[in-house]
Amino acid sequence: MGVRSPCPLGTICPGYGNSLPIPCSNGVDLNNQTCFEQRLTTYQECPYGSVCRVPYLPPFPSPPGFYSPIENRTDFTICALGEYCIIGRHDNESRLCPANVYCPQPDVMVPIACTCDRFNNKCSYCPEGTYWDQPCPEGYKCRGPANISICDRPGTYCPAGVLTEKPCLAGYYCRTPKEMSICPEKHYCRMGTSQPLRCSSFSFCPEGTSSDNYNFTPVFVFLLVLGIIVGAWKYAHYVIDKRHREKQKQRLQVRAEYNSAKIKSGDEFHIFVENQSNNTPPPVTLRKKLHTVDISFENLSLTIEKKNSKKVVLSGVNGVVRAGRITAVMGPSGAGKTTFMTTLAGKAYYGKTGGILRLNGVEAPIKNIRSMMGFVPQEDVMLRTLTVKDILTFNANMRLPRNTPAEERRAIVNSVISLLGLDEIAYSPIGDETKRGISGGQRKRVNIGMELVANPTVLFLDEPTSGLDSTSSLELAKILRTIAELGLTVVTVIHQPRYDIFTMFHDVLLLGKGGKTVYLGPSNQCLDYFTSLGFKIPKHSNPADFFMDIISGNVPRKGHPDFTPSDLFDEWQRHCNKNGSQNTDVKKDKGSVDSYSVSSEDTDEENDKKDNSHESEMINANQGFNKANFKSKKASFFYQFWLYFYRSIKQQAAEVKNLATDVFLVILIAIIFGMVFQKSEYIGPPPVEICESLTIPDLIKKCRLPIKDPFFVMGSFVGLALSLAAATFSLRVFGNEKVVFWRESSVGGNTVAYYLGKDLSYLPNAVFLPLIFMGVFYSLVSPSGVFRVYYAIVFLCWFNGSSMGYLISVIMKPAMAQVAVVILIFMLMLFSGVQPTLYEMDGYGVPMKYLPYLSYLRYANELFYLNEIKNWKNTFNEIQTGLDAYMYNYNMEIPGYVAMLAIGLGIRIIAMILMHVLDMKKRL
Repeated sequence: MGVRSPCPLGTICPGYGNSLPIPCSNGVDLNNQTCFEQRLTTYQECPYGSVCRVPYLPPFPSPPGFYSPIENRTDFTICALGEYCIIGRHDNESRLCPANVYCPQPDVMVPIACTCDRFNNKCSYCPEGTYWDQPCPEGYKCRGPANISICDRPGTYCPAGVLTEKPCLAGYYCRTPKEMSICPEKHYCRMGTSQPLRCSSFSFCPEGTSSDNYNFTPVFVFLLVLGIIVGAWKYAHYVIDKRHREKQKQRLQVRAEYNSAKIKSGDEFHIFVENQSNNTPPPVTLRKKLHTVDISFENLSLTIEKKNSKKVVLSGVNGVVRAGRITAVMGPSGAGKTTFMTTLAGKAYYGKTGGILRLNGVEAPIKNIRSMMGFVPQEDVMLRTLTVKDILTFNANMRLPRNTPAEERRAIVNSVISLLGLDEIAYSPIGDETKRGISGGQRKRVNIGMELVANPTVLFLDEPTSGLDSTSSLELAKILRTIAELGLTVVTVIHQPRYDIFTMFHDVLLLGKGGKTVYLGPSNQCLDYFTSLGFKIPKHSNPADFFMDIISGNVPRKGHPDFTPSDLFDEWQRHCNKNGSQNTDVKKDKGSVDSYSVSSEDTDEENDKKDNSHESEMINANQGFNKANFKSKKASFFYQFWLYFYRSIKQQAAEVKNLATDVFLVILIAIIFGMVFQKSEYIGPPPVEICESLTIPDLIKKCRLPIKDPFFVMGSFVGLALSLAAATFSLRVFGNEKVVFWRESSVGGNTVAYYLGKDLSYLPNAVFLPLIFMGVFYSLVSPSGVFRVYYAIVFLCWFNGSSMGYLISVIMKPAMAQVAVVILIFMLMLFSGVQPTLYEMDGYGVPMKYLPYLSYLRYANELFYLNEIKNWKNTFNEIQTGLDAYMYNYNMEIPGYVAMLAIGLGIRIIAMILMHVLDMKKRL
């Protein structure tokens, strides 16, 4: 019996009763088999990843950097780059380096992790088989080392190694995300440009230009056009002025030939003026009045009522002022001279009137002859930039009956110019404190002429000689005398005239303290009256001054040592009771006043003869009062609108320096704003992955906002600056001529026609000034928004700003209007969403949450932002977050324009209504 032993290494014992093991090397293919274990009954397969060369030796695993082929496990094969080969690798498994890591050598024990720097927009691209830390390929973005996607947004650039796409740099253009080329010469490329844009003709654009810099093309074009227009206007004005002066010279020569400015013939005064069709001088007549008015009054009084007191400033004045005569109202200071006249004329809005008024003996209010009445205020209320003829022509067109032919209107204007001796200055501007014009005396005549061209029946004058020297005053008195002889009822307040002037007046009303009558009657009987009371005039004294001294109590009364000025009221009452009336139906004799005459063109006797003849000529005209005789249809609404519009255009032409200043300031604002915002660029929010990697909610919210967003601030400041400019420029449209408007409105001027005419005449300013601003600003900043949209926004800002200027100028005095309009604009700015924001105000509750809807700047800011931000949609993934932060919406574009237009129109309508309602009493 033998010994049983286990089958040794390197052999197999396939059956029972084996006396000898079978060696594995005997004809056995060892490519994939081995016999290194004991007690084997069959061959064993060589393990994957191992080499089996000697049957009795154990399999040898493939070392790092190698692998064992499955088909031939007798030798090792070197691993390639990009493969991850640790111990025991074979070719029946993936040997590629895993994704998100890279293997610099196949035998690396631990692969190196690839990285993505989200804050610096850098990321590696490490798919399987990566053997180096390679960046994300060009034209692609890698949101992770193994997460890659193609860049497909136009105007973006994806160089190697980016986490997300970024806008093409300013000064470059990106046709595809893979390539970024420098902007060629004569072109400019904003951030995010896919195709270069051609620069304007006047721009300087070298290679790599990022904006259409210094493009003043619109400004140059506008200034060129403006220069041509101004030059043509000036030349036309020169030609017209030259022709006017030639005709004026001819007219003066004709007047010199006839050696008289007026010829009395029959019942007409012939004034020689230029003929519109040829140079011959046929006379144009100022006819006597067919219907005249005598105004009588009984117990005329005026009481000023205050809260707890009443003050009588005019008391118990009785008398009559007659047609064809001048009635001068005289008295010391505080006697109520002007009060009497304004009360008689129905213009004493500041008190309560009393008494009875009769027109040609018929009790009737003065308003029945309002259309045929003229009132010359003490101040020379007129537009100082216009010429004498412009002012008189305008008033004639406004106030003459509607059916008056144009030729007759011109003839009346020329007649008045000749009558007032204004021929030599007819085409001269009135002038003011800053611009030299006509003299003070000539301005007084123009003031009178403004009423005379309306062909009035009754004429009131408030101290027409105030501020004039004695010579000019005498000339004016003679003119008034001539006017009265046409049949006008002339009432004038006069202050201590010289004797020559005093003799020009037919009647005189002397008032004492408290507005009581001292004398009312013919001027040439006034001295006799006071002499009869015991007052003796000193030699070589002016009777007018003598009368004032008596009324003031400075002259003793013979036989009455206790005389006081109040005694004069009682004496006049006794005189009236004795004579039975207080009318001027006193026989006019040559009084003793003759002996004190120094120099007079007409003697009192001659004047009396004239007076008696005029009274006999007009006596039939004063038979009763027929209201229809003193009514006439004035200029229609549309004709008034045209007159106001045309006059306003002439005003602006005369004040061309104001327009030049406005243009200069607008250009200056545009240049300053352009320089400030020239380098402004929008940078959207970081990639979503960056924000989502944060853990604090508030940080995530802030992270999703744009990194750089200058458009909100830019739009806010542009709207504010243009609004302030428009408002301050517009204050002078209505604010500087309130008193002129009151005067014109009192004689039938239509408020709506005036407002619309002035407003429409300034429409070219509202169109061109924003265009100039936008041309300069757009050229310097080169925003991506559409130019016409920007212009529409700044035009509406200007429109609303000027509306604010109109409103403030109507309701406030010019001294305070400048400050008030600035405060108002800044208040609107506060409610526009800048600070506090719209979100914050929405949380404040009523009324704060609704106030932004009343601010046009709120809509301007939103439209400005939307016009710019929508051009960055394709460049940045997230722009909605910026819109949400400002509470803006794309759907607000059309409603925003409508709201701005509605607010501007609404403010203008309110200003027009207030212009009509406010100060109505001053327009009586």
